[in-house]
Amino acid sequence: MREKKPLLSIEDLVIKFQLKDQIVEVIKGLSLNLYKGESLAIVGESGAGKSVLVKSLIGVLDKNGWIDAGKILYKGMDIAKFKSEDEWLKIRGKEIAMVFQEPMTALNPLRTIGSQVEEAIVLHQGLRGREARKEAIRILEDVGIKDADKLYKRYPHEFSGGMRQRVVIAIALACKPQILICDEPTTALDVTIQAQILKLLNRLQEEYNLTILYISHDLGVVAKVAHRVAVMYKGKIIEVGNVKDIFYRPKDPYTISLLSKLP
Repeated sequence: MREKKPLLSIEDLVIKFQLKDQIVEVIKGLSLNLYKGESLAIVGESGAGKSVLVKSLIGVLDKNGWIDAGKILYKGMDIAKFKSEDEWLKIRGKEIAMVFQEPMTALNPLRTIGSQVEEAIVLHQGLRGREARKEAIRILEDVGIKDADKLYKRYPHEFSGGMRQRVVIAIALACKPQILICDEPTTALDVTIQAQILKLLNRLQEEYNLTILYISHDLGVVAKVAHRVAVMYKGKIIEVGNVKDIFYRPKDPYTISLLSKLP
C-alpha cells in the first residue's frame, strides 16, 4: 500500500501566533509523513494543535498565525512558502480538500445544497450546465443522499446533521482531491450516524483512491478508520505507529494515558 516516497511530508514545522502582547509557538518543530493511499489519524487532546496543523496544509491559518519555520512538501513543492491566495487556490480543494467537524459552518445557509456541490464541480472539474448538475447529483447519491435530484434545491437547514455532513463530503469529493482531511468529522453526530459516516468514508477512500488524514480526540473512532496513528501533544508528534502497535504496544506515557481513558 505505502510508497517509499511520501505524498505529503511535513519537516520541522513551526507555527506561531500573535496573542495580544506575546508570541506563542503552537506547532513546535513537528515532522510527519503521509503516504499515498493510506489513512493516517492524528490524535490528541484539545489544545494539542491538531486543527492548527491541518489548517496550515490548506493555507487557512487565522490571520494572527504564521508558519515561522520548516517545510510542507507536496509533489515537489514547499507549500509552506506560499504567500498569495492564488497559490493556495491551486492546492486547496483541488489537491487537498477538508471536511470540517461542524457541517453548518462549512455550508452556505443561503444556497441550496445542489448549487454548492455544483460550484465545486465547475471550479475544479470544468464541467458546465447540465453536465455539472448531473455530476453533482451522482456525487450526492454516492455519499448516501437518496433522491438527490429531488433534494437538489433544498437548503442546509432542511437536512439533519448527518445528511449535512454527507453534503460537505460531497463538496470535497467534487474537487477530486488527492488528500482528504477530516477534522473531527463525526464529533457533532450521534453514535449511530457517526458509524454510518465512518463506514461511508472507508468506502469512498477505496472508490476515489483517496489518501485520508483524520484529526480526532476519539481513539474509538480512530480504531475504525486508520491504518496508522500519530499521537500529538503540545504541538509535537510524540509517537507514530500502525493502529495495532499504538493500541496494544504503546511506548509513550501520554499515549498510554490516552488509551487508559477509553471505555
